[in-house]
Amino acid sequence: MGLDMYLSAKRDIWGFDAEDKNLGNSIQKLFPELDDIQARFNYTIVNSVKIEVGYWYRAKAIHHWFVENVQGGENVQGGEDECHRHEVTRDKLKALKLVCEAVLRDRSKSVVLLPTRDDFFFSSTDYDEGYYQDITDTIDIIDRCLKLPDNWSFEYCSSW
Repeated sequence: MGLDMYLSAKRDIWGFDAEDKNLGNSIQKLFPELDDIQARFNYTIVNSVKIEVGYWYRAKAIHHWFVENVQGGENVQGGEDECHRHEVTRDKLKALKLVCEAVLRDRSKSVVLLPTRDDFFFSSTDYDEGYYQDITDTIDIIDRCLKLPDNWSFEYCSSW
């Protein structure tokens, strides 16, 4: 049994300004199967772009952070561990990055700041090089996300 974890970035395309309209029309041209649907409207039918910007496999400490800090809702600690999509604000990404950086600066804080979890995913609960690689990968993923313009939003989803 596995734990796949995804972070996606989404940009809404409203079509009100020239940039959005051109972007929507360009995307629509990539999918000619949409032509019959498009013919019913006099505006672009593409209204968003969504891409995967991060992926982890069995990074249980990172997953648990998302469950506790994102899946409980805004300003709520302790969410439900389920496989739904959850909005992740830029502030939450920055907070996770700070925690990851603190763990890498002082590995003795790992057990407190980003503890591993003993659960049904049958993967290691050790604070080994795989654990610290997940932390390093998380910082890289967050850095890429934060470079995106403010009109991009983020979602976290897990699958098991």
